[in-house]
Parts: sequence; C-alpha cells; structure tokens
Amino acid sequence: MKKCLAGLAVFVVLLASSISAQVVDSSAFISENAFQDILSFDFSGGGARAQAMGNAYIAISDDITAGSWNPAGLINLDRPVLGLSYSALSPGGYSDFTAPSGAFRKDHLSSVSALSTLNFAAPFRIKGRQFVGSINYNASSVDIMDWGFRDTVTAQIFTIRKGIGQMEDFVVDQTLNLESQSTVAVVSFSFGTRLSSKMTSGLGVNVYTGSGVSETSYLYSVEDFPIFPSEQEVVRSVDFTEIDSIQYSGINFTLGMKYEHDKLSAGLTLKSPFDLKVKYDVSRYTIVGQNGFPVGEGTDTTYIDDNLTKYGMPLMIGFGLGYQLQENVLVAGAAEYRGFSGAKVKFRESFRLDQSGQTTETFTERDSKWENVIAFRFGGEYTRQTDIGKVPIRGGVAFVPVPIPNTDGTATRTDLSVGTGIHWGQIMLDGAYTYSTLDRDFEQELLDAKIRNHHFAVTFTGYF
Repeated sequence: MKKCLAGLAVFVVLLASSISAQVVDSSAFISENAFQDILSFDFSGGGARAQAMGNAYIAISDDITAGSWNPAGLINLDRPVLGLSYSALSPGGYSDFTAPSGAFRKDHLSSVSALSTLNFAAPFRIKGRQFVGSINYNASSVDIMDWGFRDTVTAQIFTIRKGIGQMEDFVVDQTLNLESQSTVAVVSFSFGTRLSSKMTSGLGVNVYTGSGVSETSYLYSVEDFPIFPSEQEVVRSVDFTEIDSIQYSGINFTLGMKYEHDKLSAGLTLKSPFDLKVKYDVSRYTIVGQNGFPVGEGTDTTYIDDNLTKYGMPLMIGFGLGYQLQENVLVAGAAEYRGFSGAKVKFRESFRLDQSGQTTETFTERDSKWENVIAFRFGGEYTRQTDIGKVPIRGGVAFVPVPIPNTDGTATRTDLSVGTGIHWGQIMLDGAYTYSTLDRDFEQELLDAKIRNHHFAVTFTGYF
C-alpha cells in the first residue's frame, strides 16, 4: 500500500512538474500580460475628450477631468460642474501567442458598460484667494478575460513495472482555462489656484485602489498509465485550479504647473514616488482522478492568505504643450518620463502581531530590472458650430513604452484615437474610440505576444 501511495505521489509531482516546464511557465507570462495595463503603470487621467486627443492633455487640462491630469488647470472652472464617463469594450480585443508548443489566441471579453470616471469640481475662496477643488474617480485600468486552449505534449513520467521504477514517455492531453477581471482605480482630491495672470498651480492627492480576481485551471490526462502493483492500465488525470483574489492600494501626490500666454499653453506635472501595494489570497485545489473518478491520494486543497508585494513607483515627470492654431483648431503634445530603472519590488516573507498590537513585517527585496521609459502623446481638436450645437472632431496618437524588459528592444504600446461629441450651453457629451497595439517578446523568447485592444468611452459633463 505504501508503495502504491508513493507511486501515485510521484506520478502527481512528476506529471505536474514535467508539464509545467512547458505550460505553466508560459502561463506566468500570460498572467503578466493579462495585467499588462497595470504592470505598465500607465495611470493616466480620464475623460473622452482627453482619450480622443491621444491623452496629450497635460497642457490642456481645462475641464472637469483636470484633477486627474494637471490640477493647475482646475482654476479655469468658474462654476460647479459634474462629469461622468461610461466605457464599453474595455478592453475588448484579442492576443495572439506563439510558444514552442504552437500558436494560440485569447479573446478579451467586452464589458457592455462600466463607470470609468466620476468627477466633481467647484470654486471657493480662502481669504479672498480663488481656488477650485475637485474629486475625481478614474478607473485607469480595466481587464476582463475568458480564454483557454487544448494541446498535447510528450512528457516523461515515473512508473513502476514488475517492481522496477523507470521513466517512460507518455502523451499528455492538457487543457488550460483562464478567467480574470481586474480594475485599478485612482481617487484624486485636488485643488488649483492662480499665481499670476499667466501662471497657475495645483496639488492633488491620489489614492490608488481596486481589486481583481483570476481563476486558472489545468487538466492533465494520461492514458494507458500502469497502476502499481497490478499494472492495470488506466486513465490518470490531475485537475488543478488556482483562484487569486487581489487588492490594490497606494497613495502619492501630483504637483502641477500651467502657463498660458496668447495662443500657447504649457504644463508640467510631478508625481511623487510611492509603493503600489498588491495584496492577494491564493486558493489551490488539486484533484487526482482515475478513469474519470476522483481518488483520495494526491487530492489536496491549499490556502495561502495575506500575501503582499510592493512595487516601487518612481518620480514621474510630465510636460506638455498646446497651441491654438486658429480659434477652432487646437493641437497638443505631451511627454512623461518614468524612471523605473533601479525600482524595487518587495515580497513580504512574514508578519507578526505582538501583544501591544504592533505589527512587524519582514520583506525580501529585489531589483525589478525594469527600464526607464518616456511616453509621447500627440493630439488635435477641430470644433464647428452647427444648428444643433458645437461639434468637436478629435484625433490623437500615443506611444507608451512598457517598463518590463523585452527580449527584443523596449515593448511600446501604440494608441490610435478618434472622437467627437456635441456641446450645448451647460451640457456636453463627448465620445472617444481607441485602438491599441502591443507586441512583446517574453523572457528567453519562450513566448511572443501580439495584443490588440479596442476601447470606447462616453463622457457626460453638466454645469450648474
């Protein structure tokens, strides 16, 4: 009996390890890509107008969304205003992967509608000085996926025949399924004021929050596997499921400056360093089967709770220019430097709560080996007065490098955006569509990915 249990344990371990060398490693890369919007740390502001202009909004920043872009632009608001945005097809699209075992595609599910921004701003005075304060909620990264693939590989698995242990080649049928949903949101409390007739400034406190959940399941199945000691050949399987629950948190500050003269506007933003905390709980379920029926030996459930990882976010510097070519033609450009080189990632190894209620945490720190990146954005807006209201036409392009190392140069996401809307006296409706592309070659060229996303947003703005 002990030999039978030992043989079964070896089967489970070797089957999982041999397959994971070919599949699970790829899954790690896929999981990284699943949250690539989060891992690129592109926490830009919100609003359909900005999105349609390629998010080249640091120097413009003159509406309800200014608190999420450059709080120095809030001073342009002279009355209370409320704004909200709904997003669809977020992200919507697909990713093509090429791995040693073959090529496959995953689809990104589309959310029919989801609140992506909620903004409120109002002017006030302190000792005669004019200020404008705002509260902004911006879901800066949303990911919804449901995908899977089935494949066969050849793997060596330990068997016992006639009392002799040996490694044999088996054809393993493997099925992978992944479902995930994740949102990282930023709540900003900002205010702006005027320093002179041409210069304004602003300050914002950004609270990062959000959650995610992912469920990954693998099913490995081997036919004609001999069980010990009878050597009867059966269908052996291992069904493994992992459920991850994730919570995001962090806080930093944005200092903004804006200069306006005649047709020119210039903006500068400084975002302070901080730790983006990712707390997650893991549940793992393993079921060993024989001829389609579960067996007790090898079946296990494991819970790993209160895991914490801190990603070091560096100082981020943004600069933008805007120019009013004509009364109804505006062009803009922006660049943001993110010095990720040398950023640290900290993994919590343990924590202890003493009798006084004080918590002591122990972390393991490593260099992220990320790269310094500069994002470039360009956009324009043309407005036309019609019988039904003012109609804007917008377009933009953005090049947003991903700091995570790529085996073939720096991976850069390219965003192509267009948008329009209609503006009345106190009510404005704006819409934007963005098509994003990102090609990545993952570590040791084990997996190449071509990611394509679509995103549509509608923003409503109302003045009181």
